Amino acid sequence: MWVWGGKCRRLSAFISPFLHDYRDVAAHHIHLDITNDSCRKSPMIHTHSIQRRTKKNISGFNVAARGIPYLVLTDLDRSECAPAKIREWLSAPVHPNLLFRIAVREIEAWLLADRSGLARLFGIAQGRILTNPDDIPDPKGALIDLARSSRWKSLREDIVPRMGSTARQGPAYNDRLGDFVRNR
Repeated sequence: MWVWGGKCRRLSAFISPFLHDYRDVAAHHIHLDITNDSCRKSPMIHTHSIQRRTKKNISGFNVAARGIPYLVLTDLDRSECAPAKIREWLSAPVHPNLLFRIAVREIEAWLLADRSGLARLFGIAQGRILTNPDDIPDPKGALIDLARSSRWKSLREDIVPRMGSTARQGPAYNDRLGDFVRNR
């Protein structure tokens, strides 16, 4: 779950590809992570509690978009279709400055599409990463399974849930994958 709004040049280069249909993107530096209120901390991949909070606050983002552009990026997760999720989250008409985008698959599928980058990050052969991540039923699970075979113990401990834990991911999953995205 990503939400950006405001002015911070640091991530504008990362965000620009998502905004190809937004006029005059170069004039806007969009980033404010509502969970951190800082350009220094990563807004990358957040938990479902953040998604619930963003869903609750999206009407406010829509109103705030009258003054500055906002980008809300989430994934389809288990919803049936993107238009239905938009209607579920936001009943008012979407302001043109609110760029509400939904990845049809989990955001992890986007990461799996960077086969060479993930292979380097995990220290595994690129051939172990499937070539069509959109066909993977559980991209997050696939990514964690790949991390299990990492050469680096610290990466496995960060990304893979601990044995006996009910967590779906390791304790530094967000940090590790956020660093990967920022440094690509």
